[in-house]
Amino acid sequence: MADSDLPEEIVWQGKFVTAKRKGRWEYVGRELEEETGYRAARLESLGEYYSSPGMVSESFTLVRATGLQKVGDGGGVDDEGITPHRVRIADLQQFLDDKRADGCGIDVRLLLLLGSQLI
Repeated sequence: MADSDLPEEIVWQGKFVTAKRKGRWEYVGRELEEETGYRAARLESLGEYYSSPGMVSESFTLVRATGLQKVGDGGGVDDEGITPHRVRIADLQQFLDDKRADGCGIDVRLLLLLGSQLI
């Protein structure tokens, strides 16, 4: 049975964070569909990574979502204040520069999309 066919289980729930399990996947509350409005047909693990190895033990599993289908507006729930942006790869560097100038934090994983443009 595929993980997508298994039931979702809430492992722990606090005021702001919900830890869930679905098959072999464990994740915390914020979902692709909820935040972006897209549903993935497949999630592929690209490995576990550390933002500051040797300093902190916090890690994340990077996944690649494929077979995306637009199913909603995204933006999160309630008062999360999430605004989804759809940006062409060719325009990404300028978009990030503008957002950084506005004082927004930029997720390091976006570097993967910039690739060799940074070199």
